Amino acid sequence: MAAKMTSKEVDKLAKKFEKLGDLSTNVLSAFDNLDGTIQKGEKSADKFNQAINLAKDAAEQTAKNANNIGKSSFKGIDWKQVEKAMKAAVKSGEMTEKDYKLKKKNLAGIKKEGKHFDAANDMAGNISKGFDSARDNVKGMVSKIPGVGKKWSASVGKAFDAKKNKALASFSSKVLSGGKGIGTILKFSKALAGPLAIAGGFVVSMAININKFANSTGLSYAQTIKLGTALAVNEKAVTAMTKEFGNINEVTTGLAVQMKRMSLQFSISEENAAAILRIQKAVSGATNEQLLNMQMATAQLARQRGVAPADVFADIAGSTEAFAKFSADGGKNVMAAAVSAKSLGLNLSTVQKVAEGLLDIEGSIGKQMEASVLIGRELNLDRARQLALSGDLEGVLREVKNQVGGEAEFNRMNVIQRQKLAEAVGLSTSELARLTTTQANTMAGAAAASGAAIGEGAKAQIEATHELATVTEKGFKNTVDAIKE
Repeated sequence: MAAKMTSKEVDKLAKKFEKLGDLSTNVLSAFDNLDGTIQKGEKSADKFNQAINLAKDAAEQTAKNANNIGKSSFKGIDWKQVEKAMKAAVKSGEMTEKDYKLKKKNLAGIKKEGKHFDAANDMAGNISKGFDSARDNVKGMVSKIPGVGKKWSASVGKAFDAKKNKALASFSSKVLSGGKGIGTILKFSKALAGPLAIAGGFVVSMAININKFANSTGLSYAQTIKLGTALAVNEKAVTAMTKEFGNINEVTTGLAVQMKRMSLQFSISEENAAAILRIQKAVSGATNEQLLNMQMATAQLARQRGVAPADVFADIAGSTEAFAKFSADGGKNVMAAAVSAKSLGLNLSTVQKVAEGLLDIEGSIGKQMEASVLIGRELNLDRARQLALSGDLEGVLREVKNQVGGEAEFNRMNVIQRQKLAEAVGLSTSELARLTTTQANTMAGAAAASGAAIGEGAKAQIEATHELATVTEKGFKNTVDAIKE
């Protein structure tokens, strides 16, 4: 079995290769020197002949091994046996000490080359083993795909074997050319099977998800194949987008990646992101990518204010009526209001209720006057009504909070005063209590920095995933085309 080598050992061996020059030429040249001594009329003797024949066989096999690196025809050489036979010939008097030293010197060069070939063959074995392991794992997964698993498994196997053979051929070529650039090829080959396994995993993920998605939606495989990469990156996003928009026309790999990023960075579900995107699309002429960027900005705003982005998005997704009534500029105003409401312990539906109550002009003014009499000061909600009419829900919330006062004033009120003040601004008494006693939270600088770092890490992970998926998509489509043929 091929021996495992560390990165340092690989680098050390690569440097040795680079100093050797043309390895195969060195081996054959050394063999010529050895063979010349054999032709000088050495006296015939059993131990002498045995030693010389073993030496010749070792030299010949070393020369053959130069062209068999990574192949089953590569054979190891027992140099100890050659040395033992030569010493036996000297001991029997069939070889002089001078001849022994000369032959040993000639064999030393061949032995050195042979040892390097052995190390190169071990590394080639590791390369081959890595490819074979990745191939077998991927083939095993692909073969389980209903209907097309057997054909796709065979195609994946051939693709892996072709890559392996190419890598081994390149590796052997570098060895025989004196090792120029061998350090790069060794490191590349050592790491190559891993990315191929990941790419293969993407192929498997695409294939399985295409089959699953086609069966669950009733769409044909031809229709869903173009969703291959998006399904591999984020199956939940494809399903959610299809459910919200009623078709697959809005689905792109870019959207799937963006939603995955939001999920990792802010724990926002694909279902909520898609639901919000659908209503954004209805009230805006912006592209899906621009609208998702707006969602991302809202999530960042929520985090800065110490509010869980996932909770804000769940609130927005459940308040599509408020979105449809009051949204402007793709719903940026409504999403900002949702963040503010959550930071004050309220939700978007509560802000909607306040705004709608203010826009019932006659009723609102009557309640305003009644509350003013009971609390002993003038309550002026005209500015809040103007903001509600323009759709500025965040401004409405801010103005109402200014008018109702703070916690100390609320605590001085009696039951009737609290009830009438709450009615005047369209809230229940418990909601008014939260509004007057809760201050908008802001995240501490250190916590904000930590959250940003985590987010950037997730972003980098998804961008790397997107790049790999994009590269894999072409190969996947080619495989599908080949199967069709």
